[in-house]
Amino acid sequence: MEFKQKKISYQGKPFILYCFALIALSSDITAQDKTWKDAKFDDGKIVSQYRVGTRIDEGGQKVPLIEYRTTTTVNADLADCITLLTDIPRHTDFLAAKTSELIKAVSENEWIIYYHFAGSGPFPDFDCIATMAREEDKQKRITSFTVTAVPTLIPPRTEKRYSFYNMTYSFRDAGDGKVEIIVSCRSSPPFAVPQWMVSMGFPAVTSGEIKKILKLVL
Repeated sequence: MEFKQKKISYQGKPFILYCFALIALSSDITAQDKTWKDAKFDDGKIVSQYRVGTRIDEGGQKVPLIEYRTTTTVNADLADCITLLTDIPRHTDFLAAKTSELIKAVSENEWIIYYHFAGSGPFPDFDCIATMAREEDKQKRITSFTVTAVPTLIPPRTEKRYSFYNMTYSFRDAGDGKVEIIVSCRSSPPFAVPQWMVSMGFPAVTSGEIKKILKLVL
């Protein structure tokens, strides 16, 4: 696959410590904590399930594994939710990314995107090159967007890079002008970080993206 590489800007808002709590699918999981925990936000209107464990990475090292699934149902326009996800530069409005660049529109249902995250304190800058695929289930009235890291699509830069990252945003027409929003995550940090430090961000981190999405579509 060939595409023209765009120049990426590296100036923007500060890094959020736990923004790496995003997600990727894998079968080589060895979770330390196999029990899912529950959390509620905004008087129970937002519900989350989460766990922090470990997995074995490509180099045979044990690394943190972050998983969560957060849901809410609100009065919203489904079309507005879909438009938000297809407008790639606006991903910075609900992620902690400093920049979100469209590298290539492969089709009307697939995009190649680049995220850059600014480091803070001891944490380095890091990035993610990924594909985003849209799937629509008309019978269930669900439209989903899945972002999956493909780290080799562009040459390495000076930043650390996500190799294990998957995040799915699903929007279901719940009828009567309501939309169910589901944010599902699974990831490992792109740099070395103690698991206890990752765990400190929970459960608050599980509601981060969905709260920002609500502000943009309501």
